Amino acid sequence: MTNELQITHLRWDAYTGEKSHIPYIVVNCTFKVTPDTYTEHLAKFQSEEFQRVYAIDDPKLYEEWLHKDQNWLKQYDGSSWAWIPKDADWTYLSKFDTYWFRQWIADCGPTRTILRELEYYQKTGKTEWVYRSTSESIMLKHLTTLGTYWD
Repeated sequence: MTNELQITHLRWDAYTGEKSHIPYIVVNCTFKVTPDTYTEHLAKFQSEEFQRVYAIDDPKLYEEWLHKDQNWLKQYDGSSWAWIPKDADWTYLSKFDTYWFRQWIADCGPTRTILRELEYYQKTGKTEWVYRSTSESIMLKHLTTLGTYWD
């Protein structure tokens, strides 16, 4: 059985700031995902720069509508869908049919542990530890988590 996610390139370099002397890491990772899988849908969603959200016109009226005894099959009249901007976790490169993750992150224990597990997954195609999810989902979550260690 092959994995739905394959890390094609992973490089990370540790640096120390010249003026602040704060250690940081630059992570550069590319990965491919098997088409028509849940992993592909998740990766594409996280690469989008806009997100579709449910919008309501007036929160007070909506709250009153929720508390009424009503038919829940009918939609609230003042609702619609809206698109809002969001920060994409990685970029989809359609020319190469691959995803590119590049981040400047803090150099600390948790980030180094995640990077080591990404390296292990790249070499073996499986996770080093046992998780209650698929290895592909874990790798996407690891990359998303790395993106939160930038402060």
